[in-house]
Amino acid sequence: MEIQIKKFSGEFRCVNKLGKLLGEKIRDQITDADTSKERIRLAKAYPDWMRTGMKLAEEHPPLTHALRCGIADSVNLPYSEVFAGWYEELTYIDTVDKERLKDTGCTDLVIKQGELIIAHTNDEAIDSESELMKLGAAGFPEITAVFSGASPSVACNSAGLVFSGNQIDANDTRPGIPRSVLYMEACFSNTLDEARRILLNPHRASSFNNILADYNGNVVNIEASAKASAEVPLDDGALVHTNHFIWLSDREGRVGKPLTGSKKRLSRAEEEIEELGEDFDVEDVIKIMKTHGKGGLCRHNDIETDTCFSTLFLPERGIMIYGKGFPCSATYRAYRFSKKGRP
Repeated sequence: MEIQIKKFSGEFRCVNKLGKLLGEKIRDQITDADTSKERIRLAKAYPDWMRTGMKLAEEHPPLTHALRCGIADSVNLPYSEVFAGWYEELTYIDTVDKERLKDTGCTDLVIKQGELIIAHTNDEAIDSESELMKLGAAGFPEITAVFSGASPSVACNSAGLVFSGNQIDANDTRPGIPRSVLYMEACFSNTLDEARRILLNPHRASSFNNILADYNGNVVNIEASAKASAEVPLDDGALVHTNHFIWLSDREGRVGKPLTGSKKRLSRAEEEIEELGEDFDVEDVIKIMKTHGKGGLCRHNDIETDTCFSTLFLPERGIMIYGKGFPCSATYRAYRFSKKGRP
């Protein structure tokens, strides 16, 4: 695949003003999305979770707190309602019967056979929208992120870092700092160690499975719950993660269809990567993201799930490739997010 870089400019502001700009861009995702409305309802049903989460999130991730304040001002909503929109854990605790959890989630492919390639498909509720944005705050790396809902799903920054990963549902989820808040805070990091420290904040409510990489080709998978974590570096070969625990299996909270669906995607992606052989390129990896059928990564015409976007990262070249909509029909465009690493 010939990679042609598209121009994508951003401007630097203070974090609060950046939040106001962000609120303007994703206003509909905040005010009209069914997910946000549901979490605002849940926030009223679980006031103890809200009090604990808001207090801790104000004390520990200060940048994201200022960002959310700016968003609240921009969309003219109470801060608590904006915060609730970032509090994914509310949805999980309200579903007592885990069989009823939707089979939503994402898939990550990490291939390090020569150049490091990280691919991500993002599954959301049907008709969800995604928005690619470049965010700049004075004194911090410039962030390129895809927002799905009111918070970032994947990101990279001008310090040469990549932030991918996917949702996992743990059985030790608790009141605390929402994982989306910590994820956004980590996006302002300059190093992998700094990002790791933020993501594994001991006051976290839960965690994503985080895949972090830098422009030197270092990559690590951090599978975590609220109280435990396991780090799996990849020096060579391939790694796949979907939406269930692999290294912390005792923390698994999914059951039924959501769990079996995640395992099918994991198995299918591993099989597809194995068939790549040694001579492959970015286009071949995109073909894996376009797969349909049992365990396919391009999901639509489903009763509850759409793949609303997909991305590839080439960290050593500072390039992000983004396809909005279903991978099978998306037009992929490349953007440079960092000047670090090789040309």
